[in-house]
Amino acid sequence: MMTTAKEVKTVNFKFDANQPYQLDAIRAVVDLFKGQPGNRGGFEILFSETIGGDT
Repeated sequence: MMTTAKEVKTVNFKFDANQPYQLDAIRAVVDLFKGQPGNRGGFEILFSETIGGDT
């Protein structure tokens, strides 16, 4: 069965980025990319501010 654009559902994540466990989770994901070269292809991740005040 094919899915059409009208049938696609979206998922929204809501969280309070100031909760300690949320900050830990955010840092864990960011740490995955530390030391990796920037990708200049079709997909790029840009970090423009520090979350939580310390890194």
